[in-house]
Amino acid sequence: MALGLDTPRAFIPCDPEAEHEGEVDWGTATAILAGEEIRLKYFCMRSKYSGKHFVRFYFCERQQAFFDAHIQAFSFFGGIFPVLIYDNLTTAVNTVLRGRKRIEQEEFGKFKAYYSFEARFCNPDSGNEKGGVEGLVGFARRNYLVPVPEAANLEELNEKVLQQCASYGGHKMAGRDRTVNEFYEEEKGHLLALPETVFSNVKTSAGRADKYATVIVDKNPRFMCPL
Repeated sequence: MALGLDTPRAFIPCDPEAEHEGEVDWGTATAILAGEEIRLKYFCMRSKYSGKHFVRFYFCERQQAFFDAHIQAFSFFGGIFPVLIYDNLTTAVNTVLRGRKRIEQEEFGKFKAYYSFEARFCNPDSGNEKGGVEGLVGFARRNYLVPVPEAANLEELNEKVLQQCASYGGHKMAGRDRTVNEFYEEEKGHLLALPETVFSNVKTSAGRADKYATVIVDKNPRFMCPL
């Protein structure tokens, strides 16, 4: 104790800057679509400043779903966070280097440049570095997925959840003097502007047609129509 080795550590809470950072994560859910129980992935983006959030469901976490989720989230928030914080997910990161350095996936680099935001990646196994969106994954599971949601299709399910996200924010978070929506209205005017045209979220693949006029794309046969 005399050397101060056993004394508790002191921490200074820091408020995030308005419009500066958002956090991104994925969760796993079960929903009933057209009467069939289906396993889905759900994308979450949350403002560190206001606490306003966006949730959207997909059949997978592949890069095209990942990019589309960002595009939909940017539209929902009315702009782009200058910094987005991620885990080391493979849709964005090719190689984890020492410290914060990463070799990013080529297409993610193009996407990031198109929308002019900076990506920041957490240290491995350090989800606490984006604790707000980690909490959102649990919040969405408890509030949007209980009971198990039912819809005719994925589009209908996403529209229901979009309305729930839009209506969220009339309360004050602990330690705050204004509501989530009041903070959100403040930060909206400071987000990066949306481009006039959305990113072309198209993946091209090369292949060779067999004698049945089909090409294998992502392990699935695709019929090639004759000219």
